[in-house]
Amino acid sequence: MKTKDKLLPYPVLGNYDAVYPLLTSDAVVFPVPERDENDYIFHIELNQRNQDITKLIKEGKAEYLCEVYCKNTLLRQRYTSSEPIFDFRLGRKVVNGHVDLEFYVVLTQDIRYTNIGFNDDFAGLSFDLERGNILVAFPSAWFNAKIENEKMFALGSFVKVIGADVQDLSIDFGKNEAVYIQLPRRMYEQYENTIKPDRDFKEIIISSILHDALIRIITNYNKERDDDKTWADALKRRIEGLNEKSHKTFRLRPEDAIDIADGLLQNPYPRLFDSLIVLHQRLKMSNTQSEPNSEQ
Repeated sequence: MKTKDKLLPYPVLGNYDAVYPLLTSDAVVFPVPERDENDYIFHIELNQRNQDITKLIKEGKAEYLCEVYCKNTLLRQRYTSSEPIFDFRLGRKVVNGHVDLEFYVVLTQDIRYTNIGFNDDFAGLSFDLERGNILVAFPSAWFNAKIENEKMFALGSFVKVIGADVQDLSIDFGKNEAVYIQLPRRMYEQYENTIKPDRDFKEIIISSILHDALIRIITNYNKERDDDKTWADALKRRIEGLNEKSHKTFRLRPEDAIDIADGLLQNPYPRLFDSLIVLHQRLKMSNTQSEPNSEQ
């Protein structure tokens, strides 16, 4: 339905500030689905605290609705419930890649609708609504079957370095599975043959090419173009993990790009300096050992 932040001819809870109390951060509790040999197993909890809408649900005049859509397999499934809880299974073979889930409260019959929580702009008004009309539009959720199946959580699984016919380092956002750091052919050969195999250069690469690339990826992320790509879903999962660990609220947006890159790469600049000190000490020791003995 995709009603979020769209102008509607009547007030909907969750759409701007049309109805109070507003939805809170626990409006959709959506753990990553479990899985067994055949199915993904979902347990989802919804929370809204509007007394008039709750009353309509208890009277059987409205119900909770969950819509599941997988673009890759064209699966579209609907589940309804009189309780704010959804427990269901999806076969692992019927979904592939990105799966969207939308949640609503919808009417089960025609009513004349008014609500004590209406915004002042609608205070005292009532609306003739029909069965199927939306009363609550909850935040959407998603999961990516490919990520969960293949555990694409390591950066190297969805950010890859390749050689290309480019003049300078560039980023290719066009693929579904991964975003590609494109190096000019000569640089790529140097990287593959000499730099990458030498562990001494690891922190230098992380703090330079990879750090710069992550900032570019996050800054240039386009929701309309990239939102359901596997690499974008994997990056969002990594950001969620970073937020849980650091108690932050970073999102895939330009203003958070540097902080996300620093967090995902675990503070690359201190790591770089530590590695340079090690390299310096090793070089100093090597030079000392190679100097002729002055007593001979």
